[in-house]
Amino acid sequence: MDAEIAWAVAAGLSYWAFLLYSASGSSPEGMQGYDLYQTSANKGDIKWCQIRPVAMFGSTGNYATQVAEMLAMCQQANYQNVLTNRPLVYIYYSTSELASYWGGSNANLKAAIDSFRSAATTAGLGNPYIVLMYGGGTGAAAAMTALGCEAISTYVSRLPDGLNLTFADLDTGVQAYWEEMRAAAVAASGKNVPICMMGWERSPRIDRPVAWELTSQIPFFGSSRPFDLPTSGEITSQIQACVDFIGAHTSDHDANTALIYAWNEFDEGGWICPTLGDLSGSRVSAIASVLI
Repeated sequence: MDAEIAWAVAAGLSYWAFLLYSASGSSPEGMQGYDLYQTSANKGDIKWCQIRPVAMFGSTGNYATQVAEMLAMCQQANYQNVLTNRPLVYIYYSTSELASYWGGSNANLKAAIDSFRSAATTAGLGNPYIVLMYGGGTGAAAAMTALGCEAISTYVSRLPDGLNLTFADLDTGVQAYWEEMRAAAVAASGKNVPICMMGWERSPRIDRPVAWELTSQIPFFGSSRPFDLPTSGEITSQIQACVDFIGAHTSDHDANTALIYAWNEFDEGGWICPTLGDLSGSRVSAIASVLI
């Protein structure tokens, strides 16, 4: 983990956004990276923020524990703020989790979000800057409005469909998606956080399916869009394009931040962290050439 922190700093990254699966320490597979980061003596070298799934907010009328946990996270010295003092929080939005935990009601979930906002400001923090992550601009903007969030984004960009696609095909789709999401956010009086993509190639999950994809992750079903790997030049080009996009629409990106998919989604084909196949860290260098 200390080495990964050093690589992230070398890439010029400001923060890691951790997707939370459970309470810290309770799910070794899902939270091991987070736990190692939190125990590293070097954790102050790169900040972090939470991507909190809908299920991780609690349930209808029962969210005090989760609000306290979120507040404690945001109070850490190495937590990422935007707009000076506003803790950055991403919500991984799922209609199935909304149905299971919140009776299918955005209003029920909003009560928990409002409670968190109140707890944060009462504790002397800035009003949390909450970004709703959901695929498709129109749907994301509608959920953002219903929940009172500040901005929209997504965990993975919309992907062109087909076989034997190039990274250039992926890049074209990614950049078109930035504009789709920005336009939807603006129409709903919200803001946008664009996402870059380091790739998408899930064939490792065909060889070794994860537990929740044992029946779906088969050739030409769960992995029907294998893109080839990007060159360093293609990575640099996309990161620079994203920086330029934000710069051209500063009022629509007031948090002045973007996401990159991903630091370590190795079996899904999107990563920055050096691997045995790239010990020199070419992706780190490609990103650093823009961000540093």
